[in-house]
Amino acid sequence: MSTTSVHPSVQAFIDDVKGILDEHGVGDDGLKRIAERMKALTRDRELTESVGPVGNVHHGQQVPELYTDETGLTLVRAKFPPDTNTPIHNHFTWGVVAVYAGRDNYQVWRRLDDGDGEGYAEVELVEEFIMGPGDTAIIPHPPQDIHAQQGVGEDTYEFVLFGANAMKGPRLYFDPEAKTAARVTPKKD
Repeated sequence: MSTTSVHPSVQAFIDDVKGILDEHGVGDDGLKRIAERMKALTRDRELTESVGPVGNVHHGQQVPELYTDETGLTLVRAKFPPDTNTPIHNHFTWGVVAVYAGRDNYQVWRRLDDGDGEGYAEVELVEEFIMGPGDTAIIPHPPQDIHAQQGVGEDTYEFVLFGANAMKGPRLYFDPEAKTAARVTPKKD
């Protein structure tokens, strides 16, 4: 996506994010500042009430890509239904989630083994919480970028900013009982 077709609110957000990254990097402080900045994005009615173009597939759902650039920095709009949890998964990049409608049952998982790829993988649920409009969650750096999500009672809508284009790259789906991780590549448009 070329930055020439980017919504002005999205471009202002991305400009701020790039400034934060330049000043604070992608450590805890930088990601917390980005999460704080994303809260304002969740209150932008023009963005949260518009449909926008359909982008790539994310866990079987079409995801509108609002911004991506040559560095891989990508902002998407995602929908999580209440009838099923996403697979426990990663994206091989950091990210920040910000809910703008509905409630999200968000799970943080941790990898216990020494691996970072497919095959044998031990994971455990670390934390589970409900996020509502304006709430954010940080997806940490790999290999601890493991999470799962599900809408609560209704569809949940959110913005997700990734450090790399997670909609096009592979991810791992984890099975805690079988102690495995399977590599999955999203379907192309």
